[in-house]
Amino acid sequence: MLHVMSIRALPLEKPKRLVSLRRDQADYVVAFQPDDVIVFRNPDANALRKLCRQLRWEIISDTAYTLEDL
Repeated sequence: MLHVMSIRALPLEKPKRLVSLRRDQADYVVAFQPDDVIVFRNPDANALRKLCRQLRWEIISDTAYTLEDL
């Protein structure tokens, strides 16, 4: 007999890293937390958010929102 598990029954994956997203002059940066080591820089905050989701990094602090994001 084949058992089929629902998606809800699967355990949630832990994030691989905790990061912050913030503005740094003209760009936005992603930094590892709690050490605040910058690992990515880009002029598009949404592109960095997407990258973090793909890498399964949890953004624990996001101060990069602009009026266009809201």
